[in-house]
Amino acid sequence: MKTKALIVVMSHLSDAQELMNNAGNREANIHINFAKYICFHVVDLSTEIDPDAMYESFLKSKTK
Repeated sequence: MKTKALIVVMSHLSDAQELMNNAGNREANIHINFAKYICFHVVDLSTEIDPDAMYESFLKSKTK
């Protein structure tokens, strides 16, 4: 399902904020890095994306 990139970015940043409040810094950092990955790969954050496919791509980029 496609969703606007901005919504995905904001969702992950909100999750990261919540995790940081609960001392889950490693997981929060993953959310922040994924949000940054989206910002880097999507020029216009109103563009619809498939967040699941983009997350898979993000994870693959981490193993290279």
